[in-house]
Amino acid sequence: MKGGKSKAETKLSVKKRGAGNEKAGNKPAKKGKLANNPNKPKRPASAFFGAVPQILEKTKDDFFSKIVDILRQDADIFYSRIKEIPCITCPSKPEGCMFVMVKLNQTLLEDIKDDFDFCVKLAKEESVIVLPGVTVGLKNWLRITFAAEPSSLEDGLARVKAFCQRHTKKQ
Repeated sequence: MKGGKSKAETKLSVKKRGAGNEKAGNKPAKKGKLANNPNKPKRPASAFFGAVPQILEKTKDDFFSKIVDILRQDADIFYSRIKEIPCITCPSKPEGCMFVMVKLNQTLLEDIKDDFDFCVKLAKEESVIVLPGVTVGLKNWLRITFAAEPSSLEDGLARVKAFCQRHTKKQ
């Protein structure tokens, strides 16, 4: 053939480009969104869940007692310290959980529009992360997790208090 490629050369160049492996007229199959997702589990979670009973059986009872004591201590610390912050109200002392929903009174704060704005600024200024209530359908509420070492909890609540004091409206 003058000036053109032979059939063999054409087939080879098509294969190199990745085409020609589909049926005539069909586009190549695209990988799903989850194909390269780094959060996609490598294996099913069932192996872990199958191990849970054995893990629980082999864990000494004093481990659970210590955890419950720490959580009780954390709840006491949280409840007493959160009452020191005028713009945050905790409706009741937490019992049997590791987080609490508290009401944010943003009208007492300068340059804080709502719970989301509060959380973003708190994270930037104090490196304390709390969940804005709007994410669970409760505007101007905050979801605060207090399952931490008591000293870390004390530090975090001191930072929240300092943040709120800096942003309190001047009278």
